[in-house]
Amino acid sequence: MTDENIDYSDIPPLGDEFLTQETVSFSTSKQQLTIQPMADLIVRNIDEAIVKALKKRASQHGISAEAEHRQILEKALLQPQRKSLAEVLRQIPNVGNDSDFDRVQDDTAKPVFD
Repeated sequence: MTDENIDYSDIPPLGDEFLTQETVSFSTSKQQLTIQPMADLIVRNIDEAIVKALKKRASQHGISAEAEHRQILEKALLQPQRKSLAEVLRQIPNVGNDSDFDRVQDDTAKPVFD
């Protein structure tokens, strides 16, 4: 479409008085503004069951599916990872001898489960 084909009949003409009446004002207060660009993430080929589960979970939390998706990603990727049992056991200091932990059979002790 060219400019000649545009219908301007519903727009009133603006004369010179319109441009002289125009005022511009600026605020004298200054504010610092920090802008952090956010990345977009598109996930394709998601099973419909996963989409439904995401929407259900989001509605249970009272947020959008997109916000729920962000929370899941943050929790999975940015929070500290839990240590496995093997990692915890490796961190236990090597102290004492195995004989220090031998079970002693004591016939004088009362039975616990009788």
